[in-house]
Amino acid sequence: MTEAEKLIRGTESLRETIRREWFNIRLDTLTHDDRVVIREHIERCHADLKILLDRLWNLDDGNSN
Repeated sequence: MTEAEKLIRGTESLRETIRREWFNIRLDTLTHDDRVVIREHIERCHADLKILLDRLWNLDDGNSN
C-alpha cells in the first residue's frame, strides 16, 4: 500500500468517526458530560484529519524531482 493510499484510508476512517459521533451527540439519553466528551473527541478527530489531509496534499511536493 502506498503512502497516499494509507493517508486516504486514514482520512476516510476519521471522517466516518466524525459522522458517527455527530449522530451520537444527538441522542436524548446522553448527559451534558457525555456530550462534552463527544465534542472533545470530534475536535481531536478533526485536528487529526487536518494533519492527514495536509500530509496527503504535500505528498507530491516531496516526491517531485
